[in-house]
Amino acid sequence: MLLACLAAVALLLLAAGAAASSARLSTSFRLSGTELSVRGTARGRGVLARGRAVLEQRVMKVGDDRSTWVTRANRRLERHGSFSLRWAAPASANPLVVRVVVISGRRTLATSPVRRFVIAANVPPAPPPPTAPCGGEVPAPKPGGGKWTCTFDDEFDASTGDATALNTSWWVPQVTATSGYTTGPLGNEACYVNSPNNISVSGGALHLTARKEAAPFTCAGLITTQYTAGMVSTYNTFNQTYGRFEIRALLPQTTATGLQETLWLWPINDTLYGAWPASGEIDLSEFYSQYPTLDIPYLHYNYTPATTNPATNTNTPTTYNCQINPTQYNNYALTWTPGTLTITINGNPCLTDNYIPDNDLTTPAPIHQPVFNARTQALGINTNAFNPTTTPLPATTSIDYVRVWK
Repeated sequence: MLLACLAAVALLLLAAGAAASSARLSTSFRLSGTELSVRGTARGRGVLARGRAVLEQRVMKVGDDRSTWVTRANRRLERHGSFSLRWAAPASANPLVVRVVVISGRRTLATSPVRRFVIAANVPPAPPPPTAPCGGEVPAPKPGGGKWTCTFDDEFDASTGDATALNTSWWVPQVTATSGYTTGPLGNEACYVNSPNNISVSGGALHLTARKEAAPFTCAGLITTQYTAGMVSTYNTFNQTYGRFEIRALLPQTTATGLQETLWLWPINDTLYGAWPASGEIDLSEFYSQYPTLDIPYLHYNYTPATTNPATNTNTPTTYNCQINPTQYNNYALTWTPGTLTITINGNPCLTDNYIPDNDLTTPAPIHQPVFNARTQALGINTNAFNPTTTPLPATTSIDYVRVWK
């Protein structure tokens, strides 16, 4: 009899707890320019007792499967459980993933479905190429014949109108506050910021710098760190499918571990064929300071390893024998045609990949959609991990020019 009474009491307590925490939530999201507004109503027992509606954004750390939800707006529920939230969301190179949570005290009463939004950078159209496009360079004829046409040219000097400042009609600084993007090991991550200390133009070059700040600080409410870094991209200002992409860059000169640089091309729809790397990524150059004389390009896509054939350059997405001179500017170039990507360093062959994807895709998928330029100075991880004691800072990647042909 006693056991039966205890069981009944337990059931009553569970039912009461469920009733107290249950709520019905309806939401309506609206994006106008860069302002995200949400209206909704929460109904149910316990909702009006100190209830609040919270707009949250999900952010993820690069190289880490974990994610976290960050509060962007919150407000106490009005009469009858209605609410209205607004957030001026900055432009981002990544989709914004958001949701609404209704809470009372420390209890979560209801959670809305996750929504995704893309907020484009509010920048004017790119100006036309200069009189002598692409620095007057005339590349070798296209594969199969024909001349290339210059489609994008930034010399970071007077000839392209940006001798002393970043041309923001072409380049968008990527910052951790909007993307959640960081690099470096846990506890010593780099916070990406739009600061002249990290992103600058002078002497005919773009300079992207990783540096140590005077004191630790909180980065976008996500991490506490003492390190900042610079990154820019042509997200939503310039993208192209196929062609010739060329960058001339000077990398940090050190043999100590801890620094990484990436000259990369990212698809405008990075989930077209599924989660990364299913939709493709082209890294013309990856530099790890532990290998100061090597460029390590990497083409990211899904393929069956058994199909790799070096004799025919089939599914050979990377290589470890491309030499660079770390004391001078080096030239990195990609020739991209349907189904084939060829990378050269200082005019010398580095990598050719005639790729054949898996997941029932047919070449030229998945690497056949427009990509945008991205340039990153990073702190390293894993075997090339940043070490606050031995990795020299500040460290700068300088880019002499970026040229694209079609």
